[in-house]
Amino acid sequence: MFNGLDNVVQFSGETINIQNLIRWSIGYLGKDDRIIWYLSVVRRYFYHCMLQKADDLSPKLQKKIIKRIKGWTKERVRSDYLLFSRSHWEHFENFRKAFRYQKMDEYSFWEMVDKQSIPRPAVSILEDFKQMEKEYSFKDDRFCREGVLFLELKDGWGWYLIEKGFSMEEARAMKHCGNGSGKKGDRLLSLRESVKTPSGTFLKPHLTFILNRGYLLEMKGFANQKPDRRFHPYIKELLLMDEIKGLRGGGYLPENNFHFFDFDEPLLPRIINHKPSFSYDLFGDGGREMVKVEQVGTWSFFGCADCGEEVMAKYGISQVAREPNWLVFQVIKKTEDVIYQRSVAWCSFDNGTLGKLHIEEGTTLPNVFFSLLNHSKVRSISEPLLCEESTWSHYFDLSNIEQILIQKPGFFRETSLDSIYKIVGCSAGFLSVVNHQVGLDTSFCGDWVELISFANLNSFARRTGISSLVRKVKTFDSKLEVIKKDIFRLGWLNLYIGGNSNQPLSIHIKRTEMMRLLMTLQVFGKTTPKELIQKMIRHYGPPQLFERQTAVITV
Repeated sequence: MFNGLDNVVQFSGETINIQNLIRWSIGYLGKDDRIIWYLSVVRRYFYHCMLQKADDLSPKLQKKIIKRIKGWTKERVRSDYLLFSRSHWEHFENFRKAFRYQKMDEYSFWEMVDKQSIPRPAVSILEDFKQMEKEYSFKDDRFCREGVLFLELKDGWGWYLIEKGFSMEEARAMKHCGNGSGKKGDRLLSLRESVKTPSGTFLKPHLTFILNRGYLLEMKGFANQKPDRRFHPYIKELLLMDEIKGLRGGGYLPENNFHFFDFDEPLLPRIINHKPSFSYDLFGDGGREMVKVEQVGTWSFFGCADCGEEVMAKYGISQVAREPNWLVFQVIKKTEDVIYQRSVAWCSFDNGTLGKLHIEEGTTLPNVFFSLLNHSKVRSISEPLLCEESTWSHYFDLSNIEQILIQKPGFFRETSLDSIYKIVGCSAGFLSVVNHQVGLDTSFCGDWVELISFANLNSFARRTGISSLVRKVKTFDSKLEVIKKDIFRLGWLNLYIGGNSNQPLSIHIKRTEMMRLLMTLQVFGKTTPKELIQKMIRHYGPPQLFERQTAVITV
């Protein structure tokens, strides 16, 4: 399926390793049709990523890739790959196995359309599995017996430990997968209430946490809901135990995990002061300061921080992908007893390129992005700007966009030239981005733009690829012929040259026609002068370079 393609590709700070994805699909998808569905999704995304670097591909390979993904929109390709994350599918697979759920087992990732088997969209598959989970008929049993007391609390409450890391009892009582079959090192912690009934006293679970090597991973309430605030006092007592080193989060629906900053503000410094080495932040400390924002916080660089599943899940990166380098904004909090920090925004950062921006829900960050975007090491942004989908556009002042276009054209390397032109027209900033995206060296000459320059007339002729023109230039005699200015007979795309064939010459275009030319010739991505002049010839016809002088006869 992946013959002829590299095993690894990097795109927007993400490294995609085909072999890792194949191994994961075999281990967790099981059925051949599901494996084929998933690997087809990966292949299309792989092709999509490669096309973003079309300059590095041969024309033959470009043609092959375009043919392979014909009919697949960019949005569908990205959606299928990014939505079908490891944490989402592993949850449903664990649920299916835990309850031997036949409806999930028989579900097909393909549907018949006009007698053809068509792959279902990932969003439809996940929604169908969510609905099946919701419809599953659980036994009305909210009590558990499995586990030993780990931490005794007041009024008959306590945290109970299940060493093997998973529990069918817990799954039935809490309406979730019970941590499936568990992972290496997993231990299950269950917050339970002692309930007296006519039949006796039983333990009713309210929270299920996963503990692994001292760190809490998934931390959920009933039916994978976020733990209610009324359970915070019991969570606090658990976190104060010496056995608990910190929080890592992750797993299915990471946004529903308990987070340290869910606690009321006065409680946070008390826990940190009591356990100075407690790991409560998604990134922690150890980053290298890059930009300090006075009275607010700091942008820091974290090189592949091993930050755990939650950061990756919130950022929309598959867990089988390599973790990127990060830029993280951490706000600083001070009390009388302690200073602590919280990571509230982050983006991938690779060789001067910013990935998409993630901001924690409920966080307001005025005036913290300007200084980062102006930092000398920040040179480009990997997503299109000036559109609703952009995570960065909100932080650009459009009244100052001309200056940004000139100083940081790399910010707009994924943004369409048309959308920039609609805002600023054919300005110096627009030409700056054209030069960056297309690889030209355009500049203004009054109301005209110098589009391409050539060392001499011979150089121009060779780049046209027209043999007859090359021969004619070799025999050019300025006494008999003159060089025409309007070589394409358009009136707005002219050739400028000095007095003889060995002087530099250039093609100029009226500034008002610049965007029309780019759109007409489909000039997107790196384009050499030779490629551009040949695009002109294919569209406008061969240049009429010479005309014979008319002899003047005197009597």
